[in-house]
Amino acid sequence: GDLNVTLDIFEGFILTIAIVSAVAGGMSIFIIMLMSIMERLQEFGVFKATGWSNSNIIVSVLLESVTVSLIGSAVGLVIGFSVGQIINSSLGSTLALFDRTLVVQVVIFGVVMGVLGGVLPAIKAARISPIETLQSL
Repeated sequence: GDLNVTLDIFEGFILTIAIVSAVAGGMSIFIIMLMSIMERLQEFGVFKATGWSNSNIIVSVLLESVTVSLIGSAVGLVIGFSVGQIINSSLGSTLALFDRTLVVQVVIFGVVMGVLGGVLPAIKAARISPIETLQSL
């Protein structure tokens, strides 16, 4: 009855918070990567001048992005697990559950967000003109 309705509302609320947090995390990765690219324009210009192809630059930026997102996923899992344990011990129940499926889903989501958050900055880095960046040195 009323308890099921309350639990359904609570689950919807938690799901909404999780989605908003995930989108915020993805945007954070995008912003961090874009700022990183903007600060390193000369570096990418030098790479291109020394023979790096656009695909080399894109792969290096995407690897950096995925690394950042994996570290973020690991930190998020540790914080989530810790808060879950605090909630479980406070309530004396197992409200917060962690299993392998959840960990795998978080890691996969982190990698996907890392790739999505790194694609546009990687393309921007690959389009850098080595002549323009080297002239500004």
